[in-house]
Amino acid sequence: MNRMLLSLLMVVTTLTGAFAQSAETLSTLRGRILEADTHSPVAYSTVALYRDSTLLNATGTAEDGRFRIEAVRHGRYTLSVTMVGYNTLRQEIEVSSQNMDLGDLHLSQGIEVKDVVIKVQKPIVTATAEKIAYSVEDDPQAEGSTLQDIIRKVPQLSIDGEGNVLLNGKSNFKVLLNGHPSAAFNNNLKDIIQSMPASQISRIEVIANPSTKYDAEGTGGVINIITQKNKQDFGINGSLSQTVMLSDNPVNEYGSASLAMQAEKVAVSTQGWWGNGGYNINHASWKDRPSLEERYESMESKMKSLWDNAGFNVYMSYQPDTLNLLTFETMYWNGGGKNDMHSLTVMENAQHQPLRRFESPSWGKFDHQGATFTLNYEHNLGKAGHTLTLSEQYEINPTDNISIEQYSGSYNYTKHQTTDTRYHANSFQADYTNPLGEHHSIEAGLKHIYRYNSSPMRSQIFDANDLPLPDSPFSLMKYRQHILALYTGYGWQFTHWSGRLGARMERTWNNARAEDNDHAPYSFKNRQFDFIPYINLTYTPEPSHILTLSYTQRLQRPGINELSPAVTETPTDIYYGNPHLEACTEHSFLFNYSHFANKWSINLSANYSLSDNVSLFYKTLNDAGKTVTTIDNRARYRSVTLSGNLSFRPSEKFNFSYNLSGGYSCTEHTAAGISIGQWLTTQSLNADIAMWKECRFITTFVLFPYGANGNMSLDSKSTHYNTMYTFTLQQKLLKKIFTLTLSVDKLFSKESVFESRFVNPEYSGWEKTVIPDTRMFRIGLTYHFGKQGVGVKRTRRSIVNDDIKSAPQQQGGGIL
Repeated sequence: MNRMLLSLLMVVTTLTGAFAQSAETLSTLRGRILEADTHSPVAYSTVALYRDSTLLNATGTAEDGRFRIEAVRHGRYTLSVTMVGYNTLRQEIEVSSQNMDLGDLHLSQGIEVKDVVIKVQKPIVTATAEKIAYSVEDDPQAEGSTLQDIIRKVPQLSIDGEGNVLLNGKSNFKVLLNGHPSAAFNNNLKDIIQSMPASQISRIEVIANPSTKYDAEGTGGVINIITQKNKQDFGINGSLSQTVMLSDNPVNEYGSASLAMQAEKVAVSTQGWWGNGGYNINHASWKDRPSLEERYESMESKMKSLWDNAGFNVYMSYQPDTLNLLTFETMYWNGGGKNDMHSLTVMENAQHQPLRRFESPSWGKFDHQGATFTLNYEHNLGKAGHTLTLSEQYEINPTDNISIEQYSGSYNYTKHQTTDTRYHANSFQADYTNPLGEHHSIEAGLKHIYRYNSSPMRSQIFDANDLPLPDSPFSLMKYRQHILALYTGYGWQFTHWSGRLGARMERTWNNARAEDNDHAPYSFKNRQFDFIPYINLTYTPEPSHILTLSYTQRLQRPGINELSPAVTETPTDIYYGNPHLEACTEHSFLFNYSHFANKWSINLSANYSLSDNVSLFYKTLNDAGKTVTTIDNRARYRSVTLSGNLSFRPSEKFNFSYNLSGGYSCTEHTAAGISIGQWLTTQSLNADIAMWKECRFITTFVLFPYGANGNMSLDSKSTHYNTMYTFTLQQKLLKKIFTLTLSVDKLFSKESVFESRFVNPEYSGWEKTVIPDTRMFRIGLTYHFGKQGVGVKRTRRSIVNDDIKSAPQQQGGGIL
């Protein structure tokens, strides 16, 4: 009875207090938190309201640095603003009006004690409702490392045994550079990250479930790589670095240079990079094909590969006044490589008696280059965030491939083949954003893309006497595509709950013309309409805790390699594409939880995706015993991926992080009788320790599978895991003007071994890849000059083209 009376009294007291509070005037506080030096927004800082040392209310700032505290009684308070890496700001305020705008409040970096600056560690990993960001510039390992080294540490990203980057275990994602599409990164990602220094990168953003403002293509999501930008109002600065990697393989080296200048309303920034190297690979496979007379097929090969690439980008901005901003961006890249391979193939009957045996030395050379030009204009319509952005982009990307294959033994002929792919695209985009009030916002936009692709393939076959044979293979495909897209979105944000609803509509017109040896010139066309919804719900119980649930659809449009009907044939294989492919639709559900504290952070995510019309290559055996590889839309795919990141940074002298990603995927093709299910996991552990003055010791350990290259497979599954580990010593010299980096990779390993087994109803077997001499020593030196912090402004929106399927080979020719 006493407990009931006490409970009733508490309820009455609460209601009475609530009524009394509603009877008096309450205020709403607003403001914006900016960096003192750069005047850029400080996102996710904590804004707290105190009275007599008692905490009354607290909130966190949004991405634009703005905050809002509701239901504040009139009176005097102490406002406190805190953020890791900044001095705490305390300000006495008098609340006397119903709506009070505190304006811009400025935070300064570091904690100054006399002449010494004690730098508090900034969080390396942060998260919002839409994306996870990894701050490369705050990672001590960035200097002296490549972009590949850093990507291994980013939550939800991994690198497989073949050097391919994966997002939640998938390779079909799109790469943006500073928010813009980049053919260089999408087509040659594996090569570029081996040579591009991490010191040129500011942060890496991972968007697993992109909203409707992004193009719908890329079932894996979007990776946005943000390059370094400087931050002073006037000045010049730059850097120059070179790293050499020594091993029994060909010497690998890479370097970079950067320069930034700013004077009043004009700013220019440029970065360049270059690299070259090589590797050796030994490969073996064995197949058991019980339905054929040539039952057993075994193949051994040795390959030596050399590669090189270089590129630069330039960013320019002009801001005549506070309402208008004009930016121009351009990027140029080129690269290539050479392959020298020798293989031996043996066919045996059921009694293991040799029926055919042939050797095949081959040589290959590829060259690629390209450029993009982007012009953006942003106009502010009178209030913060109310903007109209117009963007125009032109892109060109030619690629040339030459190969020579020579056969001896059971076959005696030589084949010369050239493929010259030409690609150009033009895009126009308009984006409109409007924060309707403190709680609501809308966005809308339209986009048009025109693309042209041509891929002529010419072959010449010579007999044993080097005489050319008639009717050598020839094929040509010209492909034109128009895409018109409209999108709209609505967002809301309150103290603890926020969300976003959106929809995107895309109409696609495809027209192609093809010809080859076996067919007269013919053309085909198709039309497609796609409606892509987006739902995001976020709950923030406290500023340091974020829970997000989202759903969207993603598209996977086929590229020219998948559409081309051109037939490539060898003594053992036949390969051709399918001009009737349709875009694959994938449903994606994502749950994410993030918690950030001053000394540690954790991020956990779960992703479920499914599709019933996946376009996948699959293999069958024909009557002649050759393996036929082609593609259609009849595969089904289901995937569950769990990933987590733990970061612990108790002080500037030590920080530790651990990434874990794993899950189960099932891919089946009923018509071909193929079904493959597989559990896979990738782990990485990183530690960074301060040794003595301006010296750090850094170590990285990675466990990853082979064969899990993110391209959903209907042929094989991984049976072997491999490890990669690195020890690094980094010393800053002469007042941090120079940085010397010494490191060793796989010190106690002589080779890397990758194994997988075939899962096909028509044959079984295994394949094994060995990369010898993987132990590698690195020495690098970086020189910094000028005044740090010159900055190029960027528009809030720009063109993002993520709508072409990335073929497996398009990440480049490099290897771990």
